[in-house]
Parts: sequence; structure tokens; C-alpha cells
Amino acid sequence: MKVTRISYALPTFLVLLVAAPLAAFAGIGKGHHRHATPNPTPASTSTPKPPTPTSTVTSQPSTQNPTPIVVGTPTPAPTSSSSSVDGGWLVKCPFSHSLPDDPIVFFQQPGASHLHDFFGNTTTDADSTYASMTFASTTTTCPATSGDTSGYWTPALYKNGTKIEAGGQQSIREQFYYRKNNLKAGTVIHTFPPDFRMIAGNGHATSEADNPYLGREIYYGCSDNSESGKPKAPVNCSTGIISLHVGFPNCWDGVSLDSPDHKSHVVYPSSGLCPADHPVALPRLIMRFEYPVGTDSSGITLSSGPYYTAHGDFWNAWEQEMLNALVAQCLNTSTDCGTLQ
Repeated sequence: MKVTRISYALPTFLVLLVAAPLAAFAGIGKGHHRHATPNPTPASTSTPKPPTPTSTVTSQPSTQNPTPIVVGTPTPAPTSSSSSVDGGWLVKCPFSHSLPDDPIVFFQQPGASHLHDFFGNTTTDADSTYASMTFASTTTTCPATSGDTSGYWTPALYKNGTKIEAGGQQSIREQFYYRKNNLKAGTVIHTFPPDFRMIAGNGHATSEADNPYLGREIYYGCSDNSESGKPKAPVNCSTGIISLHVGFPNCWDGVSLDSPDHKSHVVYPSSGLCPADHPVALPRLIMRFEYPVGTDSSGITLSSGPYYTAHGDFWNAWEQEMLNALVAQCLNTSTDCGTLQ
């Protein structure tokens, strides 16, 4: 990619397949695992996780940073060519492993969570730290040169009590979209800061109403995008493959890497604008998972409960220079950078 708007050169290992536009978005996560259910394909899972540094701290570092930490992102001022809602990139990160862990919610409490399917970083477990997540560029199911060692996870999905793997077939996709199309044209996007964490959705919902963005930012569909609208519940798909989409809030308070509920430091934009108390626009992250459940989608549940407990977790462990460059070159110039390779 030619660099024209930032003062430093892109990392040499950034290769973008611009010819692969994000058409699929039209309808529109270990080295040493504890009884993990691994994906046998990624060779990188043999890379050992570094030991946790000796420390007197026994909990996840404070989720509140007392000073603003907006990254000094090279964000060129929008021009007439960049003042649109287009632009972004897609990264494909296959299934890595399953564990009853959630290092954002239950740090250093192995087995305290319902079962999660993890994508991207292959070392993610209850003891993960930012240092362990970023220890090696090879500990990811994302493309090795993408720079993405982030952790993405979502509750395991079952049909009539049998776990359905997200992936396992060549036609199954686990994709992560970074866009800006829910913000007004010309909005300058900042990068996720290092060690940024957030959760979208409500894994403790007791009804659809308890998960208010169900059917809006979080919804089910079909692998061929044949569904109508944004279904709140799984639908029957002629392809035999259902999809789950989890869209994250992308207006940040500009201060907190996380928050006590892992949600309140970010909100969704309203009418394309970020509110005054969450003024920093971030990339719009959408996770899309596909599950081969057959043409009848009855009996679908999640490890967190009924279908309406759908949710997802994100932990930014990108190689930060790469992420900064992608935001500047793709989002803030309204360029469709295609699929990272």
C-alpha cells in the first residue's frame, strides 16, 4: 500500500489484498491450555506462553486510567475524498480453542466462566495479560503478517445439547470487520489503545429485552446473507449454516481501558455521532461467526443460556504500529483495504 498521508513508512510486513472487497458485509475471539479444545490446524499453538512476571498484584491491572490515553494516531484530516462512511478492512481469524474462561471478567479464575470459543490469539485463558497476549506475533490464528494477536471470544453454541464448532469446514467463516459506517462522513477515527478491552451484549439476559441491542448490533443470520433484516433468534438457512454477528460500541470516553462492567467506557453512536461523554470515535468492530447446524435451526442455545444471551469479548493486542497505520490508511482515507493476508 502506498503511504501518502502519514509521516512514517508502513511496516514492511503489511500486505493487503485490496482486490477482495468486503461484499460479505452487505447484510450486514495455546501454548499451554488447560483442557482446551484446540483447532488442530494452527501451527502457532505450539509457541509457549511466557511466564507471568512476578508481581505482588493478584488482579487484573486497574481498569481506570486517571489520564486520557488517546493514542497519537496519525489521522490525516478528512478531505473531500475521505469524507464518506466507506473504508476499513477485514481479518479472518479461525477458531483456536474452547475454555470455561474469561480473562476480562474473571481474571485469574480458571473455570469460572461459561464455555467460550476463542479466536485469534491462541494463548488466551484466565491468566492472560497484555504482556502474554503480545509476547509473540505467531500466537494467533489470524494471518501471520497481519499484526493481529488480539483476543476475540464468544459463548459456545449448541444444537440440542451438542456443541457446534465455529469452523471446521472450508466454507465456514470467522471474520472480523473494522469499519466506520455507523458514523457520519468525515468523522476522524482513533485507534483502540493498547490493552483496550470491552464486551458487547448481555450474557446474563433473562429475556430479549435484557439484551437491548439484540436485533440491532447483535443478530443471527445465514451464511449467504439471505435472512431478512437482523433476526434476534437463529433462523432456518437453506445453506445449513447460520451466522452470529456481534457489533461493538465504538464511542469511547477517552480515558478508560476497561470499566467495572466492561461496557460503560464505550457506547454506540447515535445518529452517526458520538456523545459528549464518550467523544472519541473508534473503529466499528463486528465479529461474524458461522455454525454448520443444518437447515433446521431449532434447539439452538448458547453456553451462556438461551439465544438471547448472545455477546462477545474483545481484547486489543494488535501490533500497535500496524493498527495505527490501518486506521490512518484505510478508515481515515475511506479506503477499502480488503482482506488482510
